[in-house]
Formats: sequence, C-alpha cells, structure tokens
Amino acid sequence: MPTRCCYYDTTDLKDAALFEYGISIIPWQARIQKTLRYYFDRDKRLCLGAGLLLHHMLLENGITDMVVDVDENGKPYLLNNSKIHFNISHDGDIAAVALSDHAVGVDVCSDRVYDKEVAAFSFSGEEIECVMNSSEPDLEYTRIWAKKESYLKMTGTGLLEDPKNVTVTGMDNLTEHRIPGYLIVVCTSEPDGISFEEWRLKKV
Repeated sequence: MPTRCCYYDTTDLKDAALFEYGISIIPWQARIQKTLRYYFDRDKRLCLGAGLLLHHMLLENGITDMVVDVDENGKPYLLNNSKIHFNISHDGDIAAVALSDHAVGVDVCSDRVYDKEVAAFSFSGEEIECVMNSSEPDLEYTRIWAKKESYLKMTGTGLLEDPKNVTVTGMDNLTEHRIPGYLIVVCTSEPDGISFEEWRLKKV
C-alpha cells in the first residue's frame, strides 16, 4: 500500500451542523469522547477532524474496524490490524493523517520564527548550524522542527528520546509538503514515494 497523507482545514467544522454530522459518522467512541471533553472549539475541531481523516482513509482501503489503542509509548495503532500503520498530527487549524503499510510519522507545523533558546534545547549542533547558515532561518527552523517531530513520531519514542541526539538533516526518509502557512512532513521507516491530498468533509 503506498504511503499517503491527507490533511484537512478544520475551520469547516465551525459550521455546527457539519460538526454534528462529523460526530454522527465517526465509529470511534473514544475519539468522540475526547473531542467533547475539550473546552476550546478549535481543539474540538482538530480532534474530530483528525479522527474523520483516519476514518476516511481506512474506508478507502476497505477497513471498517476502527478500534484504536496506544502502545507503551503512547503511539496509537489499530488493535485488530497490524498491517496498517498510521499517525496523526494537528497544529493551528490543520489536521493531518499519514497511512502506510510500514512505520510512519507525520507532523503539521505552522510557520515559526527562529527561537534560539528552543533550538539550543531541541536541535543538534549540525541542525543549529543549518539554521544559522540559511538565507531563510525561520523557514529552516520550521523545516527542522517538523522533520524532527515526524521522525520521533515514526520511531514511537517521542519525548522519551532527547531530541538533541537526533539529527534529521540529510535523512532521506522525510518528505515535505507545503500549504499556505504550514509545513507537513511525513517520515517513513523506508524511503518511499508519498502522496499528499487535501480532504473536505461533505454530507452524504
């Protein structure tokens, strides 16, 4: 199965009728409960939007069983289908899901301004040098941040691993996709051709 990434501008879900429709069609009770627990509307939209994306992508692959669990590191997986791997990310108003037949991680990152203190805490020396030598340091900072997040999510180690010990510059298993105001990066356990597609929720 080719690795795919779908993304969704969840501002659509400001429409109350569309939000309720989304709630009604997603067969993932834990996601619904998590969505409704959030206080802020944006968090509700992002949580529901990511769940709807996963539901859509699984259906496209003939998978209706959407029982999701998390491993010891907190990475979600399909409990009854070990052949399918997925990962979820959201930032700002954008939710994204990557689906693959091998380990995969995805990160959505809104455009950021280079922060020296954060970089010193999270970036390796080589990565900081790349930012400092770039003609567009803010863009390079955003790129490295998203790449590092997607890599750590692919491995499943997340915050358990010191991000400074991981250098993503030069890795060939990271694929970027830019949309206005955001960068989406997908990391796979194997170099792979990855497709990106925008998705919209439509009432049937």
